[in-house]
Amino acid sequence: MFLLTCDGCGERIAEYASSGWEEIGDDTWLCPTCLARGERSGVRGFNEPEDGSRERYRERRASIPWAQHTAWWVVHNVIAHPLIGVLPVGPAFAFHDWTSRKMHGR
Repeated sequence: MFLLTCDGCGERIAEYASSGWEEIGDDTWLCPTCLARGERSGVRGFNEPEDGSRERYRERRASIPWAQHTAWWVVHNVIAHPLIGVLPVGPAFAFHDWTSRKMHGR
């Protein structure tokens, strides 16, 4: 018997025996509720597929000055993404989301 913690909601279970829990990574588990919601990871920002960046880029370029968009793109992709890779904590994800909003003119 061992203790598991859902990386989505934090629910805990004392053992794993076909109870609907699924290991989605190294020692990363999701409970049946989180799996039903379609979560792929308990880390914020990974609950939806990330498709369509090319189309979003074209839309933003039409409405946001090129220099502004490019500057925020660099901050978002060169600083925020590596930061969440090295330090996957709430403030790093909040910084990532903030730079994303800035990049998209929000």
